[in-house]
Amino acid sequence: MNSKLFFLILSAAMVAFTIVSICTGPSINTDYFSGTNNCKRYVDDYDANKGGYDDNTKKKKKSQINVCKRKNAVHDLEYTSLIFDVIVGTLCCILGLLHYLDIGSYCEKITGIIGLASGVIGFILTIIYVGYSAYIFNNDHDTNVEKLYDNGAKYKWDGSKYAGDWKSEDEDKDYYANYAKYKDLGKKQYNYNSELYKKFLEGGDHDSKSCHDGITAFVRTTKVNGCEYIWAANYLQYQKTSTTNKYIYDKWLTSIIFSCFTFVCAIGVAIFGLLLFLNKGGSGHTPIS
Repeated sequence: MNSKLFFLILSAAMVAFTIVSICTGPSINTDYFSGTNNCKRYVDDYDANKGGYDDNTKKKKKSQINVCKRKNAVHDLEYTSLIFDVIVGTLCCILGLLHYLDIGSYCEKITGIIGLASGVIGFILTIIYVGYSAYIFNNDHDTNVEKLYDNGAKYKWDGSKYAGDWKSEDEDKDYYANYAKYKDLGKKQYNYNSELYKKFLEGGDHDSKSCHDGITAFVRTTKVNGCEYIWAANYLQYQKTSTTNKYIYDKWLTSIIFSCFTFVCAIGVAIFGLLLFLNKGGSGHTPIS
């Protein structure tokens, strides 16, 4: 097995994948996670008032604290892991290329140690970052985007009242139950919808002003002008041109996927770094003349 060649390839791949993650990561490329959220304020509020909270309120308060801490953590991990990966990956790539060309063979063991340490640390940092990022992407909510039904409506008549597309029990434990999760931002109701916009241009019934009363419909116990669904008053106006949410969704998902590739390469760099360190001689390939 040509340890030098694999060490070089995996180091180069590690750099390439990390660059993609840097260009798409949510903390670096959006204002979602500034890393400066004051979570202590939520903790102090909870500690000062927890004696008066019921069990559901305690769950909601704790959830709010955990969300805040996760957002700060993923910001710090993103910068730390990706910057570390691109720096050590570049270093290992340069050293790997030199050894593959039989330059500096006397320091292969040092390179092996560098590769082993860099790969292990890079793997640990990156897999923790991916875990945080993927968890937030899959479970947490974008508090700038209200949760909608597939057709873009805010409320639906359930037989006795207008209700949003979330369960009432979710509200008991989650402050943000009425907001869309990050994983849902790519769905059609949160972005420009060509089919819906064409109906809007044609003046379809769903665009009737009588069905655009999202503020007052929520407290109604009778149907509003016979409307099965209620849209926010500005929904179609906003939907005409907006593709921002889909763009953010695609970039974030890309960063998670490529960061997974990065930590796989990092463990490969560590393995072949160890093999370089244990190599007792021989170049492993025919030198270039």
